[in-house]
Amino acid sequence: MKDSEKKQVLDLVSKADGNDCKPKVYESSQLFGSHNEIQIHHEGELYRIRITRNGKLIMNK
Repeated sequence: MKDSEKKQVLDLVSKADGNDCKPKVYESSQLFGSHNEIQIHHEGELYRIRITRNGKLIMNK
């Protein structure tokens, strides 16, 4: 994705207000940065999301 396309996506996300029925959109690079795994704490449980060697996302509890 070109930088200009990324900016368009981020602009759309930032314009969405809390009352909008559309879900928030994040670039995976925003969440992962230079890492290949992140953890999300949800309702007392910890979930791992990782990027595989093939570029796919895998989530484990």
